[in-house]
Amino acid sequence: MPEYALCPKCGVRAYARDRFSNGHYCFPSQGGCGTKFPVEIKTFNGLYYHQLPINNFLSVSITAFFHDFYISKANGGSPFSELVLAIKSHATDDVKNDIANIVREDLKKILMIDSYRGKTVYIFVVPRSKPDSFWREEELQFRSAVMVGIKDFQNVIDGTNAIKRVVETQTTHLAHLDIQNNGAAPYPGITQDTCEFNMNICGKDVILIDDIYTENKGVDEDCIQFLINKKARSISLYTLGMTKHNM
Repeated sequence: MPEYALCPKCGVRAYARDRFSNGHYCFPSQGGCGTKFPVEIKTFNGLYYHQLPINNFLSVSITAFFHDFYISKANGGSPFSELVLAIKSHATDDVKNDIANIVREDLKKILMIDSYRGKTVYIFVVPRSKPDSFWREEELQFRSAVMVGIKDFQNVIDGTNAIKRVVETQTTHLAHLDIQNNGAAPYPGITQDTCEFNMNICGKDVILIDDIYTENKGVDEDCIQFLINKKARSISLYTLGMTKHNM
């Protein structure tokens, strides 16, 4: 359900969550002023985090960590954003090593949190939008980089290849890809309908990893809900980047 409070700009009780995001929008249709308010970003030990709220895709609020903001080329880009694009589209050994190092150092910080300390943690990766056979080898190296990044951790179970896309879906980052974008757009339950998963995670603690988190898409939220439905005990999301929008 949406959360309402007084808009800090106009004072109208129309300060509501967007349908998919944890940013807010003062809806003119509810007497508001149309002002948008961004997600509340906090930091922990040098790592960014925020909350994913209950929405059409997600039945519980989840903590989401990320390394840095992803800034598209259209908005000026950044060296980090170029690295993230490289692991998605034209990964080299150097790119894979750089990504693996980021994942390793960030997971060290996450696993220091009391809720994970001393526990066995399962690591999964959000699958790409289309089956592996669709992509070139250099477009499938993110999972390999994550695998390298987690290999030296004790009490970590490698599930990087456990969620497999078997039915084509639409990619939400078409601007960066020269492909035919066939398949269904993201909808609640799309992970269950288009992926295979054969691990028993009932009662397990999970960290789900993706390259970029973008609000209002629902892809990561739906994959989280998929694991919740598999009876995972706890889940956090970790992504390399979170898309930074101009407000």
